[in-house]
Amino acid sequence: MPNQRTLMATSSSPEPPRFSAKQIARRRRDRRYRGLFYLGSSVWLCISGLTWLQSRLNGLGFVLYWTLCAGAAILACMVALNDAVLTRAELRAEARERRESKPE
Repeated sequence: MPNQRTLMATSSSPEPPRFSAKQIARRRRDRRYRGLFYLGSSVWLCISGLTWLQSRLNGLGFVLYWTLCAGAAILACMVALNDAVLTRAELRAEARERRESKPE
């Protein structure tokens, strides 16, 4: 078992991990599909809850159903915010690399 000093030294390396363009594109695509899934499921839950399930939802079932719908909408928002933050960080890193590689 490695000691804590070794783990701390490797986890706080000054150089961030480098990913290939293919890996970055795959991660971005997966994030966006995940957000689309959560958004689609929350819209579907909302529409079905307001139409054909409206007469069937009573009492605790009503509360649980709309809590699930709200949870799906919150997850969609969280994935969208995460995607926006990561996209902005990627753009910032690309701009930094262009500035550093620019001949003066």
